[in-house]
Parts: sequence; structure tokens; C-alpha cells
Amino acid sequence: MMMTSVPMAGLEERVEIYENQRFWVGGGFSKKGLLPTDRCRAYSSFDGSLSFQTLEECSEQLLGKGWHYDDNGNGFLPVIDEDGTTDAEGWSYFSDFSADAIQSPKKAKGLTHFVRRRRLFRMKTFEPEQFLPREVYIQCEYADSNEVEALSAKMLEALSIATLLHQKQNVSDKVALSLKAKLIDSLAIGDDVAPVPEAADALASTRLMHLRKDLDSFAQKQQTRMSIIGTTLNCAESQALSTRQCEISAKYFRKEEREAIATLAVKYLDPEFNLHCANEICTAEECEFYVVSCPNDGCTRKLSRKHLPHHDQMECGYKVISCPLGCSDTFPRNRKDVHLADACSYRIVKCPFAKIGCPTEVKAKDLPDHLEQNSSSHLLLTCNRMMEYENVFRKMNAKIDAVEKENLYLKQQLSASIDKLGTVAAGVRVNEKKCTSLSKDMKHAESYMKTTTKKLNDHETSTRSEFVKLYKHLTIAGVLRGEKK
Repeated sequence: MMMTSVPMAGLEERVEIYENQRFWVGGGFSKKGLLPTDRCRAYSSFDGSLSFQTLEECSEQLLGKGWHYDDNGNGFLPVIDEDGTTDAEGWSYFSDFSADAIQSPKKAKGLTHFVRRRRLFRMKTFEPEQFLPREVYIQCEYADSNEVEALSAKMLEALSIATLLHQKQNVSDKVALSLKAKLIDSLAIGDDVAPVPEAADALASTRLMHLRKDLDSFAQKQQTRMSIIGTTLNCAESQALSTRQCEISAKYFRKEEREAIATLAVKYLDPEFNLHCANEICTAEECEFYVVSCPNDGCTRKLSRKHLPHHDQMECGYKVISCPLGCSDTFPRNRKDVHLADACSYRIVKCPFAKIGCPTEVKAKDLPDHLEQNSSSHLLLTCNRMMEYENVFRKMNAKIDAVEKENLYLKQQLSASIDKLGTVAAGVRVNEKKCTSLSKDMKHAESYMKTTTKKLNDHETSTRSEFVKLYKHLTIAGVLRGEKK
């Protein structure tokens, strides 16, 4: 979408949509051939989250409150890219409609290209009459810039937070545009009878403050049950919010549109004309709300004429000012701290010999004179400090000698301990060998005992068997029977 900086009634914006078709053998490309599994219908937004069957449906859904088409009925027209990604009719070809595939458009159909899409656009114009009667908004084009900027910023912040609560990673066209429509409706511009000056809450600035507070709670009001359960937003994540604000401002809710709506809100909530004037036609010279640019080089701020003196005298960082300490230098206000800290000849500085005892503090420009006039005293301070250092070095050398002797003694003790440990380790190794040998002997003895036990068991079994056989033979021979008789 493209937008130019023009008066509210002439504000234009470009609506873009994509026409989608699928290729069928024998039938060519057709929007009727789209599959149920395709993520878009005949017309869709770039990411496919918004899909429409007809251009009429698309035109109605994407128009938005406060806009009308002013293209003499020409409707949507194809965009012919000059970067070589479209053919003569604006079509680009892809393998499918997946998010990855549509990132690599081709201007001619290949063997693996089964779908195509082209970008269509249509211009729409802002129509203030959809918010306020003509006799209200037609008055002076401008309103208090501070109030307009504050409300515009609050709208952007509210919409950005709301989209983050719904989709923390990437916001879809469907979610962003849906929440934007709800946010604009929540402003209720022109929905009720305009407030009267005699009301208890008569100040327009107070009414606008209440409106900004309502926008603070807008995001929470739009949360669905699933988004509350599945998504949380830590408002301390300023980087995520800042990134989302840039995305929302660039794609869905541009600054010019926000300021136009904010201006209408100011007009609606300011029937007493404290924040905008009642003149239908104003000139730059007579209107205190006329928006002017800051005259200071480098400053891009635009604000109402009534706020320019305060901005120039108190706020603008590019305003060239004189040194507050009285030196002859001039510099931008935003360089004041740097000048006072490093460059100003009237700044108070300490003597370079302060660390060795000179307590003098002078202006930077007087420092050379101070050094020249007090060279003898500075030399004396230096000598005294050197003598102090000499005493310190002497004591340190004595301590170093003592530490070295102690270190030598500890090394000797450590060497003796290492020798003892070596002897003990050798004894341990001998005992380990003995234990290993004894363990082997025990294993051999255990093996011998098992073998002997097995032999004895086998012999016992054999003896029992022989005894049973003998017993049977004797029984058969009658020996045992005779003994019984």
C-alpha cells in the first residue's frame, strides 16, 4: 500500500489483493480449478489468511471504515513488476501455494509449476464523512498536534499488543485487519451526540485522556479464551513490541491514517474548540494549530504552530544553543552534555596532580596557568609521593623475601611428603600384587573343591546304583528271603 502526505480529505491508500489459479491438463489455468486443500480461494491476501470468491466480496471486506473507492469504477488492476518476476499480464508461477513456494516467483511456467497468482491493486480515498458530519470535519484541517500524536501512538500500541496476544510470532492479514476494524469502532467517533461544553467533564483534553485509557484495555478485551490460555505477553519484551509496531505501521495502520482518525477524534471531543479552531478556511499565518516543521537543521518534528516556541526553546535537540557556562562555543542542544563534559573551556576540572595531593579545581582554560604557577609545589608533592612509594617498596621487598623463604620451606616439605607418598604407593602396589596372587590361589582352590565335590557326588551316585543292583540280585536269589525265615 502506498500513501502520500496530503490533507485528510485527500488521503489515498493502495489496496492489494492476489488472484489465484491452478493448472489442469487440457484446461489450462483456472480459478475454478483450485483444490479444497489449497490455502486460498480465487482471491486472497498475500499470506492466504484472507480469501474471497469474488472481487466484489474482496472490495467490500478490504475497504475499511472511513474509506471509499474513487477510481471511476475501474476496479482492481494488475501490477506488472519490472523486476522480471511477472509475465506481461502480471502472473507469477509457482509449484504450489505454500508459504515457502510463493517466496520464489517465476515469470514463465515451468514443468513443475502448477499454480499462478498475480497482484491486483485498487486506490481508495479517505472519507471523513463516515465518521463526522461534513459541517464538523470541514472546519480547520488541523488539530492540536500533541493530542493527535498521543492518540495516534496509543492506537498503534493498542493494536500491536492485541496482535501479539493473538499471534506472538507472525501476524496474519486476517487477524491484523480484524483487530484494526474493532479498534476503530471502539473509538466511537460520531456514534453518540457530541459532548457539550457544560458537561461535568468539559475539557477535551480530559475526554481524550479517557479515550487513551480505554485503548490501554483494548487488547485484553479482544483476547479469546484460547489466546488467554495459550498466549501470554510480557510487556517487558519491548523489542518484540517495537518490532510488531513497525510491522503494523508499515502494512496495516499507517501513520497518516492514524493521524487522520485521531484528528477526527479531537474534533469530535472538542466542541468548545480548545484543541482545534472553528474556521472553515485557515491560513498558515492565522491558525495556531497549523502544522509546521521545526526550523532547526536535522530535526524532522512537525507540530502545531502554538507548540513550536516551547519545542524550540525546551525540547528540540537540534536547536543551536550557547554554552550555559559562558564560553563562546555554540552547539546543538543534544550535544550539551558532551560539550560540558569534554570541550567547554569554562568547565571545572581537577588539577592533574590531584591524586598526589593538589586540591585545586580550576576552569579548564585556567589549567595551564595553574600548572605553570605551581610547578614547584607540584614537584615537591611528586617527590614526597616518590619517597612514600620508596618506603612502601622497601616494606614490600621485605615481605617478598619472607614469602620466598616460606615458599622454599613449603617446597621442601612438599618434596618430602611426595617421597613418603611414593614409598607408601610402592607398598600399596606390592600388596595389590599379593592380593591379586592370593585371589588367584583362592580361585584355583575353589575350582579344585568344586571338582572334588563333583567327583565325590558322582562316586556316591555310582555306589548307590551298584548297591541297589546288588540288592535286587540278592532278593531274586532268595538270600534275603531265607534270612527272613
